[in-house]
Amino acid sequence: MILPRARAVGEPREDESDPLLERVDLLLKRHRQMLRAPDDDVPVLTEVVPPQDSMPGDARGPETAVLAAESVQELVTGMRREILAHLEPRIATMFADTLGPTLAAAVEQALADARDGLTEEIRRIVHAAVDASVARALEAGQNDDSD
Repeated sequence: MILPRARAVGEPREDESDPLLERVDLLLKRHRQMLRAPDDDVPVLTEVVPPQDSMPGDARGPETAVLAAESVQELVTGMRREILAHLEPRIATMFADTLGPTLAAAVEQALADARDGLTEEIRRIVHAAVDASVARALEAGQNDDSD
């Protein structure tokens, strides 16, 4: 009997689709399409391309390389912005879901501890005040009796 392959932790099921992965795939596909040149004069990795100095009459120069680098940088910046825009709400939700209950319990415990501490301190102050008041009253009563 052949068992199905086990999924790795975090790996989506075949019937599930992750919108973030779909967006990244679309961005990469768009990037690949932008990098493809319409003509066949673009070298591939298996071709040997001579250095720029030995290519007489070539219209491409350092300006074209700068433009290509700028367009790649713009693409990278755009991809980062879109991915982060998609991730930021997910991160906020994750923190709210994960830390929200923990923080609420910690705040509740801190408030309970503060309430208990204040209650005990107020009891101590009231006991001391009543004891002092009774002591003064007894002392005043003894002074009245001795006169």
